Amino acid sequence: MRGKKLVSISFIIITITLLSRILGFVREETIAYFFGTTFVSDAMKIATYIPFTISHLLVAGILSAVFIPVFTDFLVEKKEDEMWEVFNTLFNTIVIIFLILSVIFFIFSRQVVYMMAPHASEDMLKLATLMFKILIPQMLILGIATLFTGLHNTYESFTIPAIGGFLYNFGVVILLIIGVPLFGPMAIVYGALFGSIAQLLIQLPFVIKKGWRYKFILNLKNPYVKKIGLLSIPILINSTFAYITPIFEKSIGSSFGEGAISSLDYAYKVSQLPLGLFALAIALVIYPTLSQLVARKEIDRLGRTLNFGLRFILYLMLPSALGLILLSFPIIRLLFQQGEFTVNSSKTVSMLLSFYSIGLPFWGMTALLNRAFYSFKDTTTPVIISLITIFIQISLYFINSRILGLKGIPLAASIAAIVQFVLLYIFIKKKVTTLSILDFIKRFLYILIYSVIMSSLALYASNYFEKNGFTLTKKGQIIQVFSAIVISLLVYFVLIYIRDYKDLKKELKNIRGGIDRNE
Repeated sequence: MRGKKLVSISFIIITITLLSRILGFVREETIAYFFGTTFVSDAMKIATYIPFTISHLLVAGILSAVFIPVFTDFLVEKKEDEMWEVFNTLFNTIVIIFLILSVIFFIFSRQVVYMMAPHASEDMLKLATLMFKILIPQMLILGIATLFTGLHNTYESFTIPAIGGFLYNFGVVILLIIGVPLFGPMAIVYGALFGSIAQLLIQLPFVIKKGWRYKFILNLKNPYVKKIGLLSIPILINSTFAYITPIFEKSIGSSFGEGAISSLDYAYKVSQLPLGLFALAIALVIYPTLSQLVARKEIDRLGRTLNFGLRFILYLMLPSALGLILLSFPIIRLLFQQGEFTVNSSKTVSMLLSFYSIGLPFWGMTALLNRAFYSFKDTTTPVIISLITIFIQISLYFINSRILGLKGIPLAASIAAIVQFVLLYIFIKKKVTTLSILDFIKRFLYILIYSVIMSSLALYASNYFEKNGFTLTKKGQIIQVFSAIVISLLVYFVLIYIRDYKDLKKELKNIRGGIDRNE
């Protein structure tokens, strides 16, 4: 992919993702308005989390790691007939596995919910169990949708899957707004099912257009299927442990009383907005290019692309993190404080948001470095590093929560994110020797200085509105947050233009030249 095209597609994905995230916050705001931080909202969080966890555990994590590199080989070697045989085998395997799991989870639904929230009240357990039973089919729907997304991304098609994510949130929001008066808390369940189906169906025409015709093929002896299976083993192990981490988080969180799980969830979702909006979009778009460069053995160009990707992520994630830390209370108050979501709820969630935000830049860069390993078809190294990180994170959950209380949980997650990034960078440098640790640190510090200047201006602007009584109304709160962000962003982009524009333009040109040659 050309350098300019890479950037332009990244911003298209960022725009669509932004719209989707806005809908996501409308969804969370609607939930907060109707149910606040009560056992009902806790039940919603648990019930909707489980299907996502299972589908991502068994499909999304594996496909993001091994699907694109293996299927890129098919396209480079022009073996599309064999590609569709492997695709059908994967499709049928996913269907069979999730049908079996659906029966098991339906039978043991209460036990699964209890494992997620052992300290929850009986009312919360009953409601979450009922919701989970209805949402069980969502696992299969999301599994197939993720498979389709992998194929889209292999062909460097990113827009349609992004629109699928938008449609998912749209479905949930519509059913919440219309359905809560009719169905109560069950409206989110019906919305999640409707949104999942829409996310799947919008991707289907492209897959058919590229040549897929369903066949019941289950050729597990195919060498490419075996290759995917072998590469998937460490990813599956890692995903299993990675999804155990939120179980510990929610379990420990539930010991802090009613609303603690919801407070953690609200804070985490707000902190992840810039991650999903910027870093994951950039990593998603760059990943197929990394796989192509590895297939062509153009490691020097891969190094330049990776350097640019890390720098691009830092430009967006460092100011986002500092902004969320300094403006955490105004942002949370604006987004959620109404109805059953009180001032005390805002104070709790904003405190948790500040601690989650510390790890944001490192989560973002980790997403790209993981994909760099996967492009080399190396799934073992990032998994080992991830397992080390998970052990550190869970240990810190227990230690920090005893010392710091509830805020010790997000702090543990941020510390673990920093450790994971450092280890990944050290090991990827062994494969991509053109990476320079000193150069990275220098660029990190430059961008950090820009971000401190920017976020300080944002805080000053925010405090001005606070002291002068503008924030007593929702309209005033919107003006406060919007003005602080716009003023600081203008200064930030001026600083980047003065200091880094020529360097970035040259770097982008080098990437374009490296990738275009064989296209």
